[in-house]
Amino acid sequence: MKRANDARFPGDGGTYVFLVAILGPDSDAPVSAEAYSLGNDGQAAGTTFVNYEGQSWPVGAQWLNGALTSTLPPPNHTTFWGIKDGLVAVGSMTTNNYTTESAIVVDTGSVTDLSALVGPNSWAADVNDQGLVCGGSTNGEGFLYSVPANRLVTTVSTLNLAAACTL
Repeated sequence: MKRANDARFPGDGGTYVFLVAILGPDSDAPVSAEAYSLGNDGQAAGTTFVNYEGQSWPVGAQWLNGALTSTLPPPNHTTFWGIKDGLVAVGSMTTNNYTTESAIVVDTGSVTDLSALVGPNSWAADVNDQGLVCGGSTNGEGFLYSVPANRLVTTVSTLNLAAACTL
C-alpha cells in the first residue's frame, strides 16, 4: 500500500524503491524526500528535508545502492538537481539564511563550490556522462564546467532581448 508521503522511483526491472523507509528511525520527524534526477545506474539525487533544531531543513541527498547519503548536513541548505553514474551530483547550496546561492559539484563525497568561477547566486542544473556540468546564475549567464578537468569550460552570455527584438 502506498502512503501519501512515500517517494518512489523505478529501480532495476521496473520495481519500485521506496525512499521513506531509508530516511531514519524517527517516524515523528517532519521528513520528506524528493528525487529530481535519476542516473543510468539507478542512483538518484534530490533533496530530503530533515528535522534540525526544531525546523525542517532541505539537505541535498543521493540514494546510492539503496542507502541515503548527504555530504552537506544542516545548517547548509542544499539541493541536488542532477546526478551522473560514478557518484557525481550537482546542485546548489545556500548559507547564512539564504543570502547567497552557490553552484556546487559533489564528486565521491568531495564538495566543489563553483561560485568563485561562475559568480554568486548560481546553481548547477545537470551533469552528463562525460562529467560536463551546465548551470546558470542570476546575472543571466550560463556556464559549462568540466568535472574531470576541474575547470570552467565556458560561460554563455546573456541574450539581449531588447536588441534582438529590434532586428
